[in-house]
Amino acid sequence: MQVYRTMRMNPDWSGDRVAASLGLSPATLSAAVGELSRLGLATPAPGADGDPDPEAVRPGPVTVFSPETAFARLVEAREATLGEALARSRDLSRQVADLLECLDEVSAHSRLHAGLELLEGNEAVGGFLAELEAAMREEVLALHTGGKPPQEVLDASLEADRRVRERGVAMRAVYLTSVTRHGSVRSYLEALAAMGIEIRVRATLPFRMIIVDRSLALCSLNRAEGRAGAVVVRTAPIISLLVYVFNLLWTESEGLRPPEQPAGRAVPHGLAPEQLTIVRLLHEGSSDHAIARALGVTERTVTRKIREVFDTLGVETRFQAGVAAHDRGLL
Repeated sequence: MQVYRTMRMNPDWSGDRVAASLGLSPATLSAAVGELSRLGLATPAPGADGDPDPEAVRPGPVTVFSPETAFARLVEAREATLGEALARSRDLSRQVADLLECLDEVSAHSRLHAGLELLEGNEAVGGFLAELEAAMREEVLALHTGGKPPQEVLDASLEADRRVRERGVAMRAVYLTSVTRHGSVRSYLEALAAMGIEIRVRATLPFRMIIVDRSLALCSLNRAEGRAGAVVVRTAPIISLLVYVFNLLWTESEGLRPPEQPAGRAVPHGLAPEQLTIVRLLHEGSSDHAIARALGVTERTVTRKIREVFDTLGVETRFQAGVAAHDRGLL
């Protein structure tokens, strides 16, 4: 600041005289002028005509500005810098928006290219199933989860299955054992069997699935928020895996028995097949909700069935049930 003060107070002094008066070397003076230039208080170049600072002084090759002018120049420079930064930011925002739009298009293309399509809501799934019926040519494999459907749903499904069978399409389906206890469902399944559709039942099923001609599969999605959804699969390797899963479950399923026949053979441990399934699900840490979904019954029914399992095993808690089942070799 001594250099600045000296230059302002002695505008006619040369740089050498300023350096001599302050006892500075030329290199030190040059460094000081450079610092003043960085602060906007001076510039190494001579002032041009029309300089905005009428009080600017020019000792030799250096122009020294008043503090007010220096501040105004600094603010102007900062505003210009901020303006450029803002323009770059806006340009970057536009580029990001364009990129996101492009990514959405690429993502959608990738999903379609990968042979996957997401269906949201009952209306979308129902519409797709209606179109799918006309595309069935050779074979249909199906896993049916859930509880007892309304009668109108059973009637509509029966007519749709009849139309498909009339075209000579082979059909195999696995249902939850629990739904066969309902007279309307049993009548529906018996009608399917009379058409030549192969029917089997199983205590649990992982998800609902329909595979058509081994070229397309529709799999239900478990949505935590309660909304219906499904994914359409057209990729051959994934469909082959789903066919393998179906065949594995098919071999572990049982044929549809007459109502009077007991649902499972007698076992030494006293647990029916469904109760044994509940024990194993409890051992895996499944919640009542998960067990109800697996069995196709309500949570209230599951609570009752778990109590019956506890009574059979002579225990009071899930942990004790797991220990008792382990000790009896059921796990």
